[in-house]
Amino acid sequence: PVEHCSLCEFLALCRERWEEDDHLSLVAAIRRTQVDRLVAAGIPTLEALATVATETKVPKLRAETLAKLREQAGLQLHRRRTGELKHVLLPLEPERGFALLPEPSPGDIWLDFEGDPWYEPGRGLEYLFGWVYLDDGGMPRYDCIWGRHREEEKAGFERLLDLIAERRRRFHDMHVYHYAPYERTALGRLMGERGTREEELDDLLRGEVLVDLYRVVRQALRLSLASYSIKEVEAFYAFERAEDVGGG
Repeated sequence: PVEHCSLCEFLALCRERWEEDDHLSLVAAIRRTQVDRLVAAGIPTLEALATVATETKVPKLRAETLAKLREQAGLQLHRRRTGELKHVLLPLEPERGFALLPEPSPGDIWLDFEGDPWYEPGRGLEYLFGWVYLDDGGMPRYDCIWGRHREEEKAGFERLLDLIAERRRRFHDMHVYHYAPYERTALGRLMGERGTREEELDDLLRGEVLVDLYRVVRQALRLSLASYSIKEVEAFYAFERAEDVGGG
């Protein structure tokens, strides 16, 4: 029974039902209001949206928005029918998509946090700060800091900001890449809660050192995926996980 399900089990049941119904919620990044307007216009499924005539008009939905949703649904339908991954390059625009990418630097690092949102009521814990960097020989290396309780979390945050500051002194053109805004938000939250490393974080933000690759992907590409999460997008660059990871 649903009332006895865990949250993960409940979400899996919802997903299963959506797939059975070919629900519009399966279309990547679609909004609830857009779903409601499409359904009201007689377009109730992903396949119906993917195959709707280009001249179709939906009340209270801009033609440009409908075209984007139709193309997204079409890419997903193509993968469903053929198993083939497909992408579309979006038009280049100033300060969007690929234009957000700085020139590469040997000092660049790729940052990822893992957090436990239920560590305490109303307050989570950033328990793992992990990053990849290039060593002096140009080979990628992984390093991490564990924060298994509040004291370690604070120490890990401070050490991470110190390491980035030290690396910036060596490589003035370096950037810190992350995927989705979680890391940037978590850094700001930790600084506020702990009252430490304010100048170091402010320097990173003012210098636009943090680069959100999720934003780049969403503004530069349209993919045949139901989600643009890193776990789904990695199918495009043939990344193979050594472990079976269901989620963070």
